[in-house]
Amino acid sequence: MRRILPITILVIAAVSIVFGQSTNKKASSRGNAQDEEAIKQVVANWDEGWKEFDAQLVTQDYAEDADWTNAFGVERKGRAEIHKFLADGFTRPEMRSRRSTPSTVVI
Repeated sequence: MRRILPITILVIAAVSIVFGQSTNKKASSRGNAQDEEAIKQVVANWDEGWKEFDAQLVTQDYAEDADWTNAFGVERKGRAEIHKFLADGFTRPEMRSRRSTPSTVVI
């Protein structure tokens, strides 16, 4: 159950960022190397942020008006609210005692 939350949030973040960045241009069905690197960087930021309990690093790639729901049904609107929720959560002993597992990226 502990792995579901980070994975769910990661998927939502990656999809939000990719769709947000591709609205001004027609998306290629195959993508390109630049897109892949951008996605990998978002995932790397996410992994490092969770490893270090750094809410800024975790949320920096969210859109200002992102809609966010975690695996437990908690909803937040916008990067600032998401950041506050995670920053508050990262101070809790039960959160800090967990270990983060790096994501496997396949694009």
